[in-house]
Amino acid sequence: MFENINFYPGLVKYNEYKIDNNIILHGDNDDLQEDMFFVRYPNNYALDVGWYLGTQSFLIFIVRDLNWDEPILRKECFTYNELEMNVIQLSDWLKRLNQDFL
Repeated sequence: MFENINFYPGLVKYNEYKIDNNIILHGDNDDLQEDMFFVRYPNNYALDVGWYLGTQSFLIFIVRDLNWDEPILRKECFTYNELEMNVIQLSDWLKRLNQDFL
């Protein structure tokens, strides 16, 4: 899903997103996991995507200095389309935040 998104100046550090977007989301899918996708940005920002069984949803976190206790942003997504749209919007936001590196 994320292959066609330009994350520059971020660097994709981890991509374990192997989900067929045509399959209905449910917690029994072994490909759904908390650590699915991670992009590191300048100024110690990061975008993280995972599936959380407790909420039965994808969560996107924007963190700084890997401070998971106080994320800058937490976005919940219940569909593939919602996930993709939010990842694009948040990566664009992080690009604008790091314009000095473009």
